[in-house]
Amino acid sequence: WIQSTGSGSIELRLDGVPVDFGGNSHTTSTPQFFGAIQLAGFSQFEWEELEAAPGDWKYLFADDFTFAFGGTIIDCNQNGLGDALDIAQGTSTDCNGNHIPDECEILQGSSAPGGPFFCQSGCDPDCNQNGILDACEVIDYQEFLSGALGPVGSGTDLTFTIPGPPQAMGPVVVELSAHANLGGSDEYLEVRLNGQSLGNAFEWNGSDCPSPDADFFSLAIPANQFELWTASGSAVWTLTPSQEVDAGDCSGASWVSFAVRIPRPSALDINADGVPDSCESLGTIYCTPGQPNSAHPEGASITAVGSGQASLNQLAFSVEGLPPNQFTLLINGEAAANVPFPAGSLGILCLGGSIGRHKEDLAFSGPQGMTQIPVDLTQIPTPSVPITLQAGETRYFQAWYRDFWNGSSQNNFSDAVEVLFY
Repeated sequence: WIQSTGSGSIELRLDGVPVDFGGNSHTTSTPQFFGAIQLAGFSQFEWEELEAAPGDWKYLFADDFTFAFGGTIIDCNQNGLGDALDIAQGTSTDCNGNHIPDECEILQGSSAPGGPFFCQSGCDPDCNQNGILDACEVIDYQEFLSGALGPVGSGTDLTFTIPGPPQAMGPVVVELSAHANLGGSDEYLEVRLNGQSLGNAFEWNGSDCPSPDADFFSLAIPANQFELWTASGSAVWTLTPSQEVDAGDCSGASWVSFAVRIPRPSALDINADGVPDSCESLGTIYCTPGQPNSAHPEGASITAVGSGQASLNQLAFSVEGLPPNQFTLLINGEAAANVPFPAGSLGILCLGGSIGRHKEDLAFSGPQGMTQIPVDLTQIPTPSVPITLQAGETRYFQAWYRDFWNGSSQNNFSDAVEVLFY
């Protein structure tokens, strides 16, 4: 119910699209009901008074805003809350952003941690039974930040360039924050990517020099469109202020900033095929389990991922169960062996014959105690000169890592993997 002092005119917008009231959008001192049904749903609504002007103010009074919906509430986990409310309140996660709680996408009866699970058909894979959807393990996000660009005013384009962006494995999210003269519907920033217009930012949700918070706008670009528009090798973002945007309107400096998030293959999917590498390992694991370390009683484990075809040169090693934030070195040998505690190590050397150290590929385990180590099969180190591995050859690989345990710095070995190249 809305009323005004004197006659006015209001507009309701759902996700930026005005609702057509058929000419009945005028307000008076008598309360009137304004409402709309949007079958497709909406995520944002706005009211705006259209006739007010300096010296001719319109004062609006509104009450009893009500939101209702039709249809059936979906409650896949049967906890008494609709799925959308579960996700919004954080009682359920939605790592892939498809509006379905994650526990409702893993097969019912799965023994993975994080259960119980509720999917009965058409379930999403969790190949390694860790309670995380495979689709959420194989994607990481690389974020690019522009910092403050300004001043923001008509006649001056603002640009932000990302040279050589990674391949997008999903929608690219662009977020803009602004402190500028963007308070009217004719005050906005046109957004372009390599010359392609993506629409106008802040056209409906901007304000004049907000303080202390900035205005916020976001958009998503489908992966195939992003790849097409950035085929030249760079992503050049351009903001063009409309004619009405005044760079001198804010008492302080006006500015706008970019945050661009590009989904890329994660370190758990080095061959970018959408399947966690731990579910498609190559070769034969031996000398397992590894010796205990300060973080894991079963020690560290190594997995070969990618392709065993030597000519493709697409091989990497995934190492898990490492102590966090420690250096890790890949080593290779001509044969298998079992040498306990060499040179005071806490582990077992599982390589024999000529042993090479991949010193150029020194890795770091990070806070999660895991790492990926890609190798160049044309530059396999040996004690003398690098060699190229050929089809028909067998090589043995192991991770050698640092650990800080019982008050002193130690070193240890993972288990090992035998790879036959073809």
